[in-house]
Amino acid sequence: MLRARRITKRFGGLIAVRDIDFEVPAGAIVSLIGPNGAGKTTFFNVIAGLTDPTGGVIDFLGERMVARPVRAWAEPIFWFVLPLPVALLAAIAFGVGAATVGEVVGLVAIGLLVSSLLVAVVRPPGYVHLLRRVGIFRSA
Repeated sequence: MLRARRITKRFGGLIAVRDIDFEVPAGAIVSLIGPNGAGKTTFFNVIAGLTDPTGGVIDFLGERMVARPVRAWAEPIFWFVLPLPVALLAAIAFGVGAATVGEVVGLVAIGLLVSSLLVAVVRPPGYVHLLRRVGIFRSA
C-alpha cells in the first residue's frame, strides 16, 4: 500500500533523515518510535506529503507520488495516536475546508458527544492507563 525507498531529508547542512526504507502493507497499523531528534516527525511529514524529500521515492497504492496534490493521497494515511476527543477535533478541523466557525463548533460538539458515548461503551480494558503512558512518553 505505502512504500518509501531511500528517503532522505536535508535542512541545509543537517541531514534529518538518511536513506530510510519503509513499507506499510494494506490493512496494517504501524507507528514510529524512537528518541527525541531521531527524525520521526520529519520522516512522517515527508511520507504524508507535507514536505518534499531531498532524495528517495514514495509509492502509494502502486502509484509514484510525484507532483500530486497532498489531499489526493495523504488523507488515508494521516493518523496520530491521540485521545479520541482530540483526534476527532483534529479530523474535523482538517476536513472542514471553508466551513464557518459555527459549523465547525457544531460538528465538534456533535462529535464530542458521540465520542464520549463510544468511549464509555467500547473503552478497552486499560484505556486510561494507556493514555497516561502515551502522555508520559510524549513528555519525555
